[in-house]
Amino acid sequence: MKKIFLAVMFSFLIIFPQSVNAEIRQTENGTVIAKESAFTYSQPASVSEKKPVDVSNSKKQAAKENIFSIYVKSTRFYNRNKINFRAHQELDVMSNSKTIDLLLDSKLPPRIEYTKAGLVKKLMLKKISYNDQYFISFKIKPVELIPLYDADKVEIVFPVITNGTNISYQKDKNGEWKQVYVKKELEKSSQISEVRYVIPRQIVGEWQDVLNADLRPGSISAERMS
Repeated sequence: MKKIFLAVMFSFLIIFPQSVNAEIRQTENGTVIAKESAFTYSQPASVSEKKPVDVSNSKKQAAKENIFSIYVKSTRFYNRNKINFRAHQELDVMSNSKTIDLLLDSKLPPRIEYTKAGLVKKLMLKKISYNDQYFISFKIKPVELIPLYDADKVEIVFPVITNGTNISYQKDKNGEWKQVYVKKELEKSSQISEVRYVIPRQIVGEWQDVLNADLRPGSISAERMS
């Protein structure tokens, strides 16, 4: 396998949440019990397009664009008698934006950074179970995320390719060339910068709740009734 040498540009862009859509999903289907934190970061489309946000009319809401989603999920696979189980925990990241081309590549995956007592530390996500250009899934252990729970700040850091183009052409059903969007792929000539987003404290708290949940048979329905 050929090694990819990248020209890395040490430019950083820190973005604080503009809008957060979050929910806890819980399911119990036969012998499979799961709990998931689903978090989607969005911002005004004019920000993504580097245009000023029009706030002159407070009744008129600017169109928003979903930039990325993070899913932290805990699943238990019980045996037929629902006594013994196999546990699986994962952290998934999905790119939703066409204006901010976040790189999701196993050779240069996103990472989590957290600040505690003035010190910045990295949480490298390494165990990749699935990857395509729009989605990457990491197998995690609950203990790995413990340092995030009392951190002063938690961020997700994405590589971004700064050279090349997202424009390609393909023929439509009439045989005419049509402009289409394509995500950039990691190549030897890729120039990389980084963009980082602050993860809200309540979302990190949801991750803790999901990974610490005791997913026993009947626990989901009991929780909904309480």
